[in-house]
Amino acid sequence: MARNRHENYIVRTLNGLAYGYFVSVVFGIILKQIGTAIHINMLYQWGVMLGYLMGPAIGIAMGLCIDARGMNLLTALLAGTIGAGTIVVDGGQISLATGNPLLAYIAVILAIEVGRLVQGKTPFDIWLVPVMSIGCAGLVVWLIGPFMHQISFWLNSVMKQCATMPSVLMGMLVALLAGVITTSPLSSLLLTSIMVDFNGVVLGAVLAGVCSQMIGFAVMSMNDNRFGEVLAIGLGTSLLQFKNIVKRPVIWIPPLLASMLSGMISVLFSLRCNVQGSAMGLTGLLGLTDSFSIMATTYWIPLFLIDVVLPMVVCYSMYKAFRKLNYIKNGDLQISQI
Repeated sequence: MARNRHENYIVRTLNGLAYGYFVSVVFGIILKQIGTAIHINMLYQWGVMLGYLMGPAIGIAMGLCIDARGMNLLTALLAGTIGAGTIVVDGGQISLATGNPLLAYIAVILAIEVGRLVQGKTPFDIWLVPVMSIGCAGLVVWLIGPFMHQISFWLNSVMKQCATMPSVLMGMLVALLAGVITTSPLSSLLLTSIMVDFNGVVLGAVLAGVCSQMIGFAVMSMNDNRFGEVLAIGLGTSLLQFKNIVKRPVIWIPPLLASMLSGMISVLFSLRCNVQGSAMGLTGLLGLTDSFSIMATTYWIPLFLIDVVLPMVVCYSMYKAFRKLNYIKNGDLQISQI
């Protein structure tokens, strides 16, 4: 009973994380793409603003998912902002950074639960709840922030080792790692930062791995979700399915295998991309458009077949097989609403 309660809590908070990330970072990228395409600078500016609001969005979404109320919900917004680290203060200078959704996630959980310990217990709620919650968020950044930097450094080193391997093996491993990072709370933002030293076919393999996760989970989830939610996965983020992966890890097998296969073939065809496009994949079609701009227009057919059609076929075929074997059941890929 207690285990089920804890698992349900984790699933609900991960759902809030995914929705907060979607309405800020993902929707921001989509707005920037639309603004660029139709030459409306205001839309592009709004998209940039949304990306920097990731921390507050995660805080509010997570708070709603675990029934935070009143002052506790408001301080969840502040904790998400502090935890994400999108606003950087250095002396008298203020700058903006992409932020870290995983740190925001941890900070919000700690802030909400500590706030609940004192909320309604004293006549000083209006002081104690925000002070303790903000203090907890700051503690998370101070204690766990350096550890997250070490994880980024380690993943960058692993990617560099993979890049030195034979082409086929390199493509498989790079695409696999990219797929795992972008679907997990580590997110595409971390993937962007660790791939900054790379170029060429390595980033092409990253794009293949990320696209495979997004389009793979999208086609697999068609029976459990409405069209808008399927589209949110395929053109938004596969992070929306992470809470289901926690509940049923077997659903991750088809997209991971598709990532490896697409990454391998991508290298054989020498497909290329830039850093941001490869890490974002099909989000707002950013990865495909950036790849088109780098390669000759004649590459659009192999690019579409390898990064979209192939993972779609692989994942849907494996999904049907897993359904027959009863490994995947109805509702395993359903996206919960906030």
